[in-house]
Amino acid sequence: MARIANAVLLLLAGTTFACDPGAVRHRVEFDSAHGLSANVFRPAESGPHPGVLLLHGGCFLHGSSDGLVSEARDLADQGFVAMTIDYRLANAGGHFPEAIRDAKCAVRWLKSHAGDFDLDPGRVAVFGTSAGGYLAAMLGATEDLPEFDRTSCGADVDASVEAVVVLAGVSDWRTRCRSGMRTCEEIFLGATCDPRALAPVFREASVVTYRDRVTVPHLLLHGVKDRDIPITQSVLLREALRSHGVDVEFHAIPGARHNFEREWDAPSAREARRTITSFLRERLR
Repeated sequence: MARIANAVLLLLAGTTFACDPGAVRHRVEFDSAHGLSANVFRPAESGPHPGVLLLHGGCFLHGSSDGLVSEARDLADQGFVAMTIDYRLANAGGHFPEAIRDAKCAVRWLKSHAGDFDLDPGRVAVFGTSAGGYLAAMLGATEDLPEFDRTSCGADVDASVEAVVVLAGVSDWRTRCRSGMRTCEEIFLGATCDPRALAPVFREASVVTYRDRVTVPHLLLHGVKDRDIPITQSVLLREALRSHGVDVEFHAIPGARHNFEREWDAPSAREARRTITSFLRERLR
């Protein structure tokens, strides 16, 4: 499904889109300083509409703004302004915390261009998968912390979001290290995993470290058969947030592997997609 959407975007490359209802802005640059682009999908109906920022996976080394175009089109059909973005990858300057700053930069840009897309800037959520899920959770957990932000993409607006959706993201790098982690994750953190002597970054980069700062509702989804990132990472985040009174929905998806790979059209995955849309509609109404 994603391959078809990517093929469509390739055919459209070089075409200029007006900001008419239902139009797509393809590969629009939102951060000229770092050459970061986005695809923005706008509903056909008049707004103002709620918005969703989509963050792709790829273990911090792979992927681009074209990675979630199918999901973005689905959300636009459901009445959301949906923006899929690039963020700097770990082998191109996007190590911790730079990729988080890129995501916040995109939120600021989208809000500052609300008029272009008939967007309500007070109703914006973030949705991420795998590495993007981690970034989404960190975006929601580090509001008002300047060390994770960059105002150049919209100094007159904030980078806050009203809801967070995380699909198969890491929440605690310390437990991740103790249970085994991938080289790409070490590259992102800039530190080697040694359970006997964890570098400070393993705590500094963990979502659960900032659990007492989180206020917005979260939807957590994780495949029960995920072998890349164990479901215990989502369980840890659920418990950490609930202990501080955060509104959290948690869905363990039976039979699903990491990021629903090869199962995105399976019944359980389709149900997960409906859950995501329902959650966003409820939280951003």
